[in-house]
Amino acid sequence: SSGINAEYGEMGFFGSSDDEREEGTKPSGAPAETTDIVELYIDSINNITRKTDITGQIDPYVIVYANDVLVGKTKPVNNTNSVVVNELIVFKTKGEPKATKLRFELMDKDDIGDDDEVGSGSFNPA
Repeated sequence: SSGINAEYGEMGFFGSSDDEREEGTKPSGAPAETTDIVELYIDSINNITRKTDITGQIDPYVIVYANDVLVGKTKPVNNTNSVVVNELIVFKTKGEPKATKLRFELMDKDDIGDDDEVGSGSFNPA
């Protein structure tokens, strides 16, 4: 199949404090707001058939958004329709990480003019 291969993972942590208190609580004893770190591993871009360049193949890279906020992008690779990317994008999210809507844009890097969008898709980990 063609497209982007990615894996999703998450880790949670609480803010640090000098106070000695039960982990995960505010000084008042109320639950602390947690921030989760999401790890998104971009494995590969495969079998891209759409051509945006007059000569040669595309120079693909991926832009990643979480809840419509840019969280990272991969490095462009020259002249290929399939490539092993092996890049990790790490970002913080508040609330339930599985409620984060991920959107991917597959782009073609151009030396002249704006980069071309080859395709896009979204993923909800829930």
